[in-house]
Amino acid sequence: MKLTARVGAFEFDGDTLRLAIVRTGGRLPTVLELYAAQASYDSPEERFEGLVEAAREILGKVKTPPAVYTLCASSAYSVVRKMRMPFKGRKRVAAAVPFELEPYLAFPLEELVVDFTVMGEQGGQTDVLAVGMRVEHLEEETAALEAAGAAVEGINLDVAGLTSLWMSAHKEPASLQALAHVRPNGCILAAVNNKRLVFFRHLSMDATQFHDNPAAAAREIQNSLRGFLASWDRELGDVSALTVTGVEMFEEERSLFESGFRIPVQYEQLMGQLRGPALDPAKQAPASEPEPAEAPEEEIGAEEASAPAAAVSKLPEGAHDAWIGPIGVAHAAAGGGFGFEFRKGPLARQNEFREYLRHAAFSGVLALIVLIGYASFAFVDYRQTQSALEDIDREMWDLYVEAFPEAADEYETGGEPPYGWSETYARMQEEIQENPELGQTVSAELFNMPTLLDVLTEISAAMPEGEVHITNLSIQGSRNRRIQLEGEVTDPQAFNNAFASLQASEMFTIDEQPTRRVEGGQETFTITARR
Repeated sequence: MKLTARVGAFEFDGDTLRLAIVRTGGRLPTVLELYAAQASYDSPEERFEGLVEAAREILGKVKTPPAVYTLCASSAYSVVRKMRMPFKGRKRVAAAVPFELEPYLAFPLEELVVDFTVMGEQGGQTDVLAVGMRVEHLEEETAALEAAGAAVEGINLDVAGLTSLWMSAHKEPASLQALAHVRPNGCILAAVNNKRLVFFRHLSMDATQFHDNPAAAAREIQNSLRGFLASWDRELGDVSALTVTGVEMFEEERSLFESGFRIPVQYEQLMGQLRGPALDPAKQAPASEPEPAEAPEEEIGAEEASAPAAAVSKLPEGAHDAWIGPIGVAHAAAGGGFGFEFRKGPLARQNEFREYLRHAAFSGVLALIVLIGYASFAFVDYRQTQSALEDIDREMWDLYVEAFPEAADEYETGGEPPYGWSETYARMQEEIQENPELGQTVSAELFNMPTLLDVLTEISAAMPEGEVHITNLSIQGSRNRRIQLEGEVTDPQAFNNAFASLQASEMFTIDEQPTRRVEGGQETFTITARR
């Protein structure tokens, strides 16, 4: 199910910043607003402030702010590896992926933030496509946006957004399909099998090279596909077709390109399948005007009222496709297809102290800094109430038990911590020093605090579109989250199936049956889940 929401996605293309705002919920997103700005600076040291000013310029033009902002990251900066895990279960796989990826890296694992997508499960094993992104690169982009006033809730890859749009525009492909997404900064070759992204690779070929030397572009794609198929289980099928998006090739160019393939080759313009006020030529000022005037809003309601297309009207024909990446990522953010999430670990939004505290158990220096601050606050508060200090003792002991269950098994606490916070912390330090392999054995739960987008994606996967209508979603708490869903039932059997899917989710715990009511001939429900 695709949740209906107004979502904005930023993308950095060198010194150019783009923002696409779409409305999700349909088969394809409705494009509401498109903006672009160029960062201006005199020296490399001033580049960051230039990006901040470009983001402020764009945000100043937005007519109706979206419910959430995401970032479309370039797959050109990704590290991709197919791996097989000797077990099943998303939490166990999530904990193991970073450490399984580390031997293939030419730099420390700490410099990466890692996510993965499941390619398939068989015989108690899980095949995953693991992807790492350099933290430093994403930190600069998210920091620039947040300095300008845009709170970025999620980070996804352009290949996921582009492939999500392609999937949404087609019936479910029954065989292995290859896709070549041509973008301003290169080409992304991807493969999809059984609604799952099973391969992608960034190629340094832009639209100009497809026009200038179609045969060379075809050879590059062929070689990459051969490399992928070398490790692909042929019993799952062979590549049945190649679809090229993002480039308009002449007949002669197509002939040269297609001659290198033994499979059908087709061409699509993903942008041409989209609709919305921002793409309506009638709403765009003439390109010759130096300062396009604002177009009047039509009777389309606040949700669809778009900004004037001044930001796009000056672009040459075909340049609108530059926005297809962020449009796709915004579409995927609300359950519209594939999704990676890199807004975690060192890039996680640290809005609440407990998020710091969870990571403190695994970083001695950070733990010392954070806990000293926490302890200082607690002792000041102790003058007012003894219970505050006792709460800290319990919190620290709960973290100790969660991180080191075997070490804590010898204590029968009866619900009360056997030590104060300082002694518990000292024991944490001892365990970390005595167990250098801790990162491979610690509970995956501590690494997988779901973001808002994680929760939305999980819910959208369980609730069937058109059969269960969600009217309200609330999330409370940080460590022990309480999630409440309210909605309308249009198909009782479909609702029962959706509820069973939520019960089977590894992200939620649902202790009670849903509350169902019938008022005015309409059946409504309330589901309460906990994380």
